[in-house]
This record gives sequence, C-alpha cells and structure tokens, in this order.
Amino acid sequence: MAEKNTDKHYIIGQRIKNIRLSRGMTLEEFGALFDAAKSNVSKWEKGKSLPNPERIKAIAEFENISIEELVSPSDNPTSPQIVGQKIKTIRLDNGLTMEQFGKLFNTSKGTVNNWEKGRNLPNKENLVIISEMGGQSVTELLDNNDSISLTISEYNRLKEIERKYNEIKRLVDN
Repeated sequence: MAEKNTDKHYIIGQRIKNIRLSRGMTLEEFGALFDAAKSNVSKWEKGKSLPNPERIKAIAEFENISIEELVSPSDNPTSPQIVGQKIKTIRLDNGLTMEQFGKLFNTSKGTVNNWEKGRNLPNKENLVIISEMGGQSVTELLDNNDSISLTISEYNRLKEIERKYNEIKRLVDN
C-alpha cells in the first residue's frame, strides 16, 4: 500500500478526482459526461483502472489540458496543500470571504474550502485569475519551492483576521 501514491494509475486517478471535485460534480454526474457508470469513475479515481483512450482525451478536453498533462507520471507533483495555502492568502489579502471568492469563479464556498485545504485544485482558467489577483504567475502559484511561503506567525495572523471577520459578519447578519 505504501507505494500506491507513486503508482501511475493512482496519480492519474487523483488528477481525475481533482477535476471532478473542482467542478463540484458527483461520480454519477461526471461519469455521465463520458458515458461511464459512477462505479467506473470510482475505479479510475482509486487507480484500479484507467479510462479508455477516448475518455482520456475527452476528460483532458473537458479540463482544457493536454492528454500529456493528464497522464504523465510526474515524480514531483504540485503539493495541493501548499497551493491551497497560497490561494487562501490571496483571498484574504483581497478581503474576500470564501463565499465572495467562490462567486468570482461561479462556484460554491465549499469548493473554495476544498481548494484552500488542498483537497483539489482550481482549473487552469481559475488558476490564471487567482494568480493575477495575487500579482504572480501561475507557475509561481504552483511552485512549491518559492520563498513566498507563510511563517507560522503570518499564518496565525491570517487565521486571527479571518476569525475576527467571521465574528463581525455574524454580528452584522444577526
């Protein structure tokens, strides 16, 4: 089981899962787009099987990425958790709630939460917009080795700002 994370099928499956979740789709809804049962999608995401070549092509087109980007076994994948923290910093720097941020991308605050927790990543178009909001390139946003990482004190400061904002919002809403 320990080598599962390096298995090519598992990596491709996680990319497919990220695509599905970034669109807020169920297994069934995603499968319907590619004439596949939800059980097939589940097997793809777990790395138990792969979509056929026609479906691979259709999934890549759906996500607006190349087939190579979908299926290449990267030894150094982008850490979604690090990217998620960067997205959260950009959102907070712009003074936006998760809900407000989600509306910019026609998505829910739940999807934004998933981005920020590193459960999945935004699609290419959204990554471009988010990186522009943060005054950086998509490459910089996705680069795990840059020097724009948060210190613990910066992170705690952001968490405190978010807590105060939510407290004020609750008072205003009540």
